[in-house]
Amino acid sequence: KSDISLNNVTKKTKIVSVICVLFFIGAIGICAYLLSYLEDNKVFSGGDEVTYTISRALANGNKAGIISCLVTSFFFLQYLVTLRGPKKGLLLRRILISLSVALIISLLWVTVDLTKPGHYVIASFIFLFILIFEINVLYYFYINNREDKSFFLSLILISVLFSALLLIFACIKGEHVSRDVFATFEIIFAFLFAGVILLLGFYHN
Repeated sequence: KSDISLNNVTKKTKIVSVICVLFFIGAIGICAYLLSYLEDNKVFSGGDEVTYTISRALANGNKAGIISCLVTSFFFLQYLVTLRGPKKGLLLRRILISLSVALIISLLWVTVDLTKPGHYVIASFIFLFILIFEINVLYYFYINNREDKSFFLSLILISVLFSALLLIFACIKGEHVSRDVFATFEIIFAFLFAGVILLLGFYHN
């Protein structure tokens, strides 16, 4: 196989991708959103600055649970990208994953309430690193699949669109756009990321 060829889907890649996504959902959906809401059901309401962003969920969630789930998801994703390949760009993908997870964890303390500028800068880098990771993965699916090129091209364009909108919203700091719209786009972006992970685990060459 060449350096740009994907490795075959196996039972192992499917299991690893599912576990990775489950721990990712556990970190964001359960330890961040659910536990922060159960701790204080007004955490996502009550003022102009308050809405259901991932950042606010992380800041008010169970930090130990979030970190544990994120780190576990991180190791499974590192294993998954190694299993599927390709060899070309592998180091870049692994670095992007590492930086993204480290920056997400930093948001547990670098909150909007503590420092808006610093928080938005970190969030922007997270969006950018995950976007580059997704484009890199989808590009190799694009060149390795003959019949589904339009599907992967569409996914690349959708990822770029949502990332661009999030970066724009982050730069204007929500002053000219509904914070609920921004929060919704954040959640969709997270689902897109989980979808790419499942593609890595399940989608044939």
